[in-house]
Amino acid sequence: MIVFYLIHSVKKFWLAVFLLSLSIMPIFSCASKPAENLNAPNVLILKNQDNGRKVAISKGDLIQIELERSGSTGYEWYLDDVYKTHFDLIKEVKQEIVKKGFVGTPVITAWQFKAMKQGNADIKIRLYRDWEGKEKAAAEFHVSVIIR
Repeated sequence: MIVFYLIHSVKKFWLAVFLLSLSIMPIFSCASKPAENLNAPNVLILKNQDNGRKVAISKGDLIQIELERSGSTGYEWYLDDVYKTHFDLIKEVKQEIVKKGFVGTPVITAWQFKAMKQGNADIKIRLYRDWEGKEKAAAEFHVSVIIR
């Protein structure tokens, strides 16, 4: 009985550690959240399902867009220059979601933009093969932004 209790307690401990680590260090979050520093900007995170949304943020805030695509297909997400009227591109990162035994596993590309100017702005990102051009895009992500 004591052995069963010890094993059960150890499992609960590691489960708690695992759940805590998920809440502390997420790689990609699905919600907007304010930064920890009171003077730091807010970050609004948008994903594939947010295509076509209209959002409002404040000057100095960040928008992070995380889009998924299939790997090994030749398709890439390409950012349209239209964002440059109101945003600075802070960073662009690609991460492959490794699934053991699978070829062409999903890839997530994330862009982070900082709102630099008040007004209405658009961010457009298209999914296409470079050699085919954006006219033959398989998908498009578009978000309209009001910057206060």
